[in-house]
Amino acid sequence: MTQCSPRCSFISLLLGMVVSTLTAIICSAVYYNFDELIQKRLTENIVIKPGSPSLAIMVDESKYSYLRVWLFNLTNPLEVEKSAKPKLKTVGPYVYRKYSIFSDKLWSADGRHTTFTYTEKNVFVFDPKLSVGNPEKDTIIAAKIPDFTAVALGKDFLRFSKVRKIMKHFVQPLFKTTVQKYLWGYDDKLLKVCNRFAEDICNSTKVGLFSAKNNSIADPVTIVTGVDDISRLGHILSIKNQSLLDIWAGHYANMINGTTNAFTPPNVQLGTSRFMYSTSVCRSFNFTIRKKVGATNFQEMELYELGPIAETFHSAQDHPSNADFHVNETLGPKNPPSGVFDLSNCLFKKKRRVPIFFSLPYFHKAALEVRNKVDFVGEPQQDLEFTFNIEPKSGIILEGYKHFQLNLFAWGNQVHRGGFYQFPEDIFYPAGRFLEDKVANREIVEALHFKLYRLPSILRILLITLISMALILLLFIFVYFLILVAKMDFSLSTLVYRMRNNLYKQEDPPEKSPTEFII
Repeated sequence: MTQCSPRCSFISLLLGMVVSTLTAIICSAVYYNFDELIQKRLTENIVIKPGSPSLAIMVDESKYSYLRVWLFNLTNPLEVEKSAKPKLKTVGPYVYRKYSIFSDKLWSADGRHTTFTYTEKNVFVFDPKLSVGNPEKDTIIAAKIPDFTAVALGKDFLRFSKVRKIMKHFVQPLFKTTVQKYLWGYDDKLLKVCNRFAEDICNSTKVGLFSAKNNSIADPVTIVTGVDDISRLGHILSIKNQSLLDIWAGHYANMINGTTNAFTPPNVQLGTSRFMYSTSVCRSFNFTIRKKVGATNFQEMELYELGPIAETFHSAQDHPSNADFHVNETLGPKNPPSGVFDLSNCLFKKKRRVPIFFSLPYFHKAALEVRNKVDFVGEPQQDLEFTFNIEPKSGIILEGYKHFQLNLFAWGNQVHRGGFYQFPEDIFYPAGRFLEDKVANREIVEALHFKLYRLPSILRILLITLISMALILLLFIFVYFLILVAKMDFSLSTLVYRMRNNLYKQEDPPEKSPTEFII
C-alpha cells in the first residue's frame, strides 16, 4: 500500500480546509437568515394564486362547516296568555352541514393575480347523526314572524279601536309548528291574504328564519390575494362591486373592513387587534388577539384566540360610534339597548321589513331591560360569542365559532296601545340560537404543525450539526497540519545533521600508516 507523499498530504489538507470553511460559512449564512428564508417560503405558500395551497383549500367543495340550531320552545303558553313572563327552553341541536360552492372565479385584469373575485353558493344538508330529534316531526311553540311584523307595521294605527279589534282577531304572537317549517319556511295564511291585496308589500307567502338561505347565491366578493402585500391577505375590496354596504345607517358601519374565509395576514401578535367581516350578520367586527389556546384536535399546536372587543355590543348611548350600526328604517327601537342590533336588512336584503334583531345567545352582554323580559330554563346559560382560533405564524384560521341568537321585537301593550296583550312591555322575543363552527381535523393541523414548527426545528438542528462538524474538521485539519509540519521539521533537521557530518568526513585528510614513514 503506497503512502501519500508530503506534497499529497498538504494538498489534501488544503482541500479539506477549503471545503470545511465553505461549509461553515454557507451554513452559518443560512442559519443567520433562517427565519427570513422560512417566512419567504411561507409567504409563497399562503398567498392566493393559481395552483397555491391556499386557493385549493379555499375552493375545496368537499369541505364543510356546521350550522347547529337550537330553537326556543315556550313552556308556559297559558301563563303568557295572562301576560306572564315567557319561559323558554331550547330544543335541538339540529345540525346541518354547510357546503360552500365557489363559482364565477375571476383574477385581476393586470395578470399578476393581485385580486380574486368569486361567487359563493351555500347549501345546507341535514346531519341526523349529530342532531337531537327530527326537525320534520318535532314541534315548538314559537314567535310568529308575520304577526310580529304586522303589529310593528301597524303601530301608528293601533290607536284606533277598530284596528285593534281586527288585529286582535287575526294576529297572534305565538303559534305551534314544526322545527323544519319554522327554520326553512312555510306558507303563512296572513301573508297569503296580504299577497292578495298588496302584492308589492307581500311579494311572497313563504316565511322562515332561514327561508332564503338554503341554495342561496351570495353577491360577488373581491378579495386581496396578498401577492403585492402579504399584510393585506384576504382583505375584502368589494361586495357586489361596491366598496360600501347599503345596510346600516352610518358610513363607518357600511365600510367593509377586514378579511373573510380562512385566511388573514400572517405574524399575529398577542394583544393586537384586527378586523374580520361576517357574512352571517353583514358587518365587520374588531377582534382582539387575547390568549393562547391549544388546537381542539391536536393540543401540541398552539393557537391564538380572537374575540370581539367589549364595545362591540354597547348601545349608542354608551358608545356613540355604534349609532352607525342602526338602520334607517326599523320596526323596532331606533336606538336599541346594549346587546342587540337590527338585522332585518341583512337577512332579508331590504325585500321585507321584519323586526328581527341580533344578540349573543341568552342575551349575553345585553342590557338588563332586555334580559329580564324572558326566563331561560332547562340548561345552564353560557357566555357564548364569536371566537376564532388562529395559527399565529401563517394567520390561517383553524377554528371558528360564531354564536348568535335571533330575536323578534314587539312593542309593549301598556306603552303602545294595540300591541300584543300578552306582552305588556317591549320585548325582544328569542326565536333561536345558532352556532356556525368549523374545526380543522387532526391530519390538517398535524401536517401544518410539522411544516411550521417541527420541520424548521429539524433544519435548524441539521444546520448546527453541519456547522459544528465543519468547525471540528477544521480543527482536526489544523492539528494534523501542525503535527505534519513538526514531523517534517524533525526530519529536515536530521537530514541536515547527517549531511553536515558526511561533509566533515570528506574534508578531513586520510591518516598515513606507520609504514609510509619508513624510507
